[in-house]
Amino acid sequence: GIETHFPFLERDAMKKVSIITRHNVLNYGSVLQAYATQEVVKNLGYDPVVVDYRRCAETLDSLVKRYSEGRSLPHRIYRNTVWRLLYSAGEKRFKSMREQYLTLSPHCDETSIDALLPNTDIYLTGSDQVWNELGDGSLDPVFFWDGLSKVEGKKVVSYAASFGRGGVVKGYESQIGNWLKRYDAISVREDSGKDIVESYGLKAEQVLDPTLLLNRSEWNKIASKKAPVEKPYALVYNLHPDSDMLQYVKDKTAGSNLEILSVCPTFRRRVGKQVVLPPLEDFLALFRDASCVYTDSFHGTAFCINLGTPFVEIFPKANAARNKSVLRLFGLENRAWDTFQGNAWDDDIDWQHVGEVLDGERNRSLSWLDRALKE
Repeated sequence: GIETHFPFLERDAMKKVSIITRHNVLNYGSVLQAYATQEVVKNLGYDPVVVDYRRCAETLDSLVKRYSEGRSLPHRIYRNTVWRLLYSAGEKRFKSMREQYLTLSPHCDETSIDALLPNTDIYLTGSDQVWNELGDGSLDPVFFWDGLSKVEGKKVVSYAASFGRGGVVKGYESQIGNWLKRYDAISVREDSGKDIVESYGLKAEQVLDPTLLLNRSEWNKIASKKAPVEKPYALVYNLHPDSDMLQYVKDKTAGSNLEILSVCPTFRRRVGKQVVLPPLEDFLALFRDASCVYTDSFHGTAFCINLGTPFVEIFPKANAARNKSVLRLFGLENRAWDTFQGNAWDDDIDWQHVGEVLDGERNRSLSWLDRALKE
């Protein structure tokens, strides 16, 4: 793997950085990108803390209530018993992983963040879909550090923030422009995000997702020594219900000697053998040791690229801008399922080219973040 070095100038004595990001959902990519941001900021010579922020609308009780509205009585009973029980197991697993790997502030929501927000030198909006609409269709100004007293007069930076789509959420066009003007330095994850920020007359840099700033050997430090499966396998990691994707995987792997494994961060029907809520260490090992991966997840694709695993990218039916952007960056558009020919496990990826692009983009992204935090 390509080694990452941090040949940067000596820092001021351990300035503190508060990071806000989408770490508090049942999603492996969300936890891992938060961890990567935290570790990179630490490696650059700062003292990071991840703000343990979760909106009231995203608590388990609120989600169960919202997803039960308008349903028949049997469905409401199901959602309030079986569904709650199953998702409680996921909540417990991800809470344990966050507490193990993230340096967290006191837990807060929109009613308490102003009081509980750490008083730090720099406020950093992290990566993932922080600037996309949330489950209730709204945008959250907290992810732009808006209206928080402790942020006033302090440096505000974004690293690899994502709108998650090709445009901004309708109805928020003017607010987003005002929120972005508060930033001292803006970087985004997708090329479409760069276009959005620049449409407001502001400067933006496109940088790597934070998971790609840590190299293979750094991820292997926390990954299990081997995946919890002995025989060769094709790994499926889909975040969106998609019967077409499941049929595609079945058709493509028919006649091969590969067992099909599906990583399940939530309890929903998938293809092959279900690997339900694996610990973070096994999740990484499953990607590293797979013969190939089928995924509709941005972070699923990012880990394949970083760990050198052949993959096929299945675009989600909505908001696929981030998936397409990472393929373009590495010249891997031919791995998209609508044009892909052949077998996913026949590794015809030019890994030397991928490594060269990754090395260059990693150094450029680290240098940008170093300057943004320091200047």
